[in-house]
Amino acid sequence: MLYGAHKFSQLEHALEVHRRHSERWGCGFECLDRDFTTCKLYSKHYFLLSNMLHELSKPEEERQQWPL
Repeated sequence: MLYGAHKFSQLEHALEVHRRHSERWGCGFECLDRDFTTCKLYSKHYFLLSNMLHELSKPEEERQQWPL
């Protein structure tokens, strides 16, 4: 998660490295770039759960494959 007044060049660089890694290996990459505090939903757990539910709402053949 990276947004608001807490942006640091080190964090931005780390996210860029993760993004490039994901592209190279064909993995998904999600970045929370908006502030949920106005909605009272400031939570990494909420963000992860919403991404998982979005993926599970797709037809089975279109879903990302997650290793067990």
